[in-house]
Order: sequence, then C-alpha cells, then structure tokens
Amino acid sequence: MHISPLHAADGSLDPEVNVRARTVIKEKFIRPDDATYTGILRGTVRNCVDVMVLDDHNHALMGFRVNEPWKGHWHPSGGGQVPGDSYHETGALHLKRDLGLIVDPARLHFVNSASFPWSTSAQGVPCHMNGILMVVHLEDIELRERSIPQKGDFAKSGFFPLTAVTGENGFHPAIALGARMIIRNKQKGRLGTIDPDLL
Repeated sequence: MHISPLHAADGSLDPEVNVRARTVIKEKFIRPDDATYTGILRGTVRNCVDVMVLDDHNHALMGFRVNEPWKGHWHPSGGGQVPGDSYHETGALHLKRDLGLIVDPARLHFVNSASFPWSTSAQGVPCHMNGILMVVHLEDIELRERSIPQKGDFAKSGFFPLTAVTGENGFHPAIALGARMIIRNKQKGRLGTIDPDLL
C-alpha cells in the first residue's frame, strides 16, 4: 500500500502505523440506525465513491437511479465511504453490492472529486456529499459475470459511449466532467488523473 501525507493515518508515513490506525477505526465503527443516519446527513458532508466501469469498447456502465438523489437519471455504481476504508476499497465494495463484481481495489483509478449538494436524499432530507469518481476497465468476459438485481438502481442498466456521457444527455455535470477527464487521460495512456501514490 502506498502511503502519503494525504492518506497517512495518525499523521504518520509509516505503513505499519497506517494499518494499525485503520484497524482501530474499523473495529470501533458502529453503523448508525436509520434515524441517526438521517440526522447525520443534515449536519455533515458525506464522502461517496462512484465507479465508472468501462468495457473493452470505451463504453461506461450506468444504472438508472430509482432512489433520491438524482432519481430518474443514469449514474455509475457507488455509495458511502465507511470510516477506515480507502476510496479504492469503497469503490470495490459498491461494485460487489450493485453488480456482483469482485474487483481488486488496486485496479481502480482516481478521476476527480466534486461537491454534490442535494435538496433531498433517499432519507428524505437535504444532504451534501463529496463525490469521489473512480474508474476501472473490466474485460468484456469479466462483465459477463455481473449480476442484474431485481430492484434498485441497477435493475435497469446500460452501456454508454464515454463521448455520450454529457450533461446534455442527462448525466450529472460532475459525472460528465469525469467522462471528459477519462477521455483525456486515455489519450495520455492512463485511466486515472493523478498518481495513486498521492491517495
């Protein structure tokens, strides 16, 4: 694991200290009940990690959101970050939850981060999220292993050319910006925007 000042638990660059601190955080984490979580949403900025999954043809896999926020629009897999988990681990967790895909977190690449203020949420209260966009390329053979849930945001899904992931086509502006950044990154021979050592 790469450790930097931007991702160094207990203020240390020592990987062993980082692992110990993350272990303590995870052991002490208690998932709040629904009422508590609804209250938390009103007073904090929550990290959410979305993952744009690309196939062999530069098409991005999107689900049609049935939950607020952004209900009725196409959006990548994603969700809240659990304390102690990295962006990579969080993204991989949501790929498993949403799509049944087991992906090594190290395969995910950071694209961008954006502020997402919402007037509503799945809990029915206004919320403010810090959206972290990651990207991963999966071979078509890997994508054939994905599951299609009976309900939820990925019960209806589709692949979109990266060039079609635009605000004009109904995608969230931050996701549209991410698609443009991925296109530019790929022209430079990479998926991610910055060196993973900085995460």
